[in-house]
Amino acid sequence: METDDVRRTDAQIESLMEGFEMPRGYRWDRGSGYYQMDKENQEIRFALIMIFIFVLFLMGVLFESFVLPLAVIGTVPIAGVGVIWMLVASDTAFERMASVGAMILIGIVVNNGIVLVDLSQRLMKQGLPRNQALIEASKRRFRPIWITSLTTIFGMVPIAIGGSKVMDMSYAPMGRVIIGGLLVSTFLTLIVVPLFYTFLDDLRNWFARSLGMVFSGKPGMSSTRKAEVP
Repeated sequence: METDDVRRTDAQIESLMEGFEMPRGYRWDRGSGYYQMDKENQEIRFALIMIFIFVLFLMGVLFESFVLPLAVIGTVPIAGVGVIWMLVASDTAFERMASVGAMILIGIVVNNGIVLVDLSQRLMKQGLPRNQALIEASKRRFRPIWITSLTTIFGMVPIAIGGSKVMDMSYAPMGRVIIGGLLVSTFLTLIVVPLFYTFLDDLRNWFARSLGMVFSGKPGMSSTRKAEVP
């Protein structure tokens, strides 16, 4: 039974049993199988959160900044839009193998943003203005990003349309999640990442200037001048 069907059935059972009084000495529960499935779903959600945090932390160390990596991690929600679109279009439930595909997808989609931001930073160190460096990096990385993404997408097609299973769980949801996420994220990476990068860089510079003004103070505001004795 699919995960969505289980949740729907559980909600119906809960509403039916809400006003039902059990005879003395009797009780009811959902069974060990339900609680085991719920525990596995919680572990999967925890794993997704930890992957997201570790990827963000690693990029922060590599870029020596914890602000600019947010421009790269912005590709993950965009990929999520593609995942939802693909699951709805293929009438696929977001179950365990789909969760595994989402974990893999996070690691794949950030690669495109990383190579784009890394090249932009290297071009800026060579003297190019920020906006020009982002445009030049997008031009240079357009072909490699699309080639690597398309090879991954076509490699997932047999899994997405095939009927292979492991322990009665189909691999198809995993392939569909990766395909949908990569299609949308690859198409928008070259637009969204430079946009986020520009916005976050402006925000960082504004914040740094504001802190500098606060801590430097203004003459005549933070201290009282001593009267000069003629």
